[in-house]
Order: sequence, then C-alpha cells, then structure tokens
Amino acid sequence: MKHLIKDIELMDYLEDRLSKSEKIVLKKRLAENGELNVLYHLQMAYEAGCEAKAEQLIGEDDFMTSIGRTESLNSLPRMAADISFEEKKDDNE
Repeated sequence: MKHLIKDIELMDYLEDRLSKSEKIVLKKRLAENGELNVLYHLQMAYEAGCEAKAEQLIGEDDFMTSIGRTESLNSLPRMAADISFEEKKDDNE
C-alpha cells in the first residue's frame, strides 16, 4: 500500500523535530513506498545546504580539515592528549 508522505514530515525529520517513534513510522512508510533512499539523499542535500549557508554567514571553516584515507596518521597534527607518559617508579624499588 502506498502512503502519502508530506513535505512537512520530511522537513521535521531533517530538522530533528520528530520523536524516535515518529522517525520509525516515517521510515517504515517510506520503505513500504520503496522510497527510503529518498530520505538519505534529502538528508545529504539538506546538510550540504546548511554547510553552504554557514559558510556564507561566517566564512569557510579553516580549523577542521577533511582527512583523506590516503594520508598517513603520522603526518597529521597531534594533540598533547595523544602523548603517553611512563609511570613514575617508586624510589624504594
């Protein structure tokens, strides 16, 4: 059976205004319609639009960089939290 999915339901999903049970029901209805992949593509487009709007308002984010899998983890900047220190030994030993 085909279900009618309203645009407002999709926007509520994208903007995280649905409860967990409402999300499950929406996904089930989309799956029964054979349109579950539409939700994925809408979410990707919505996030790209939000990112573009943020860049327009505050500029490009130069703090975070995308990490390609071809880069070595050793070539990336390290944080102090990544450094491990040896345990102190008691003077009695």
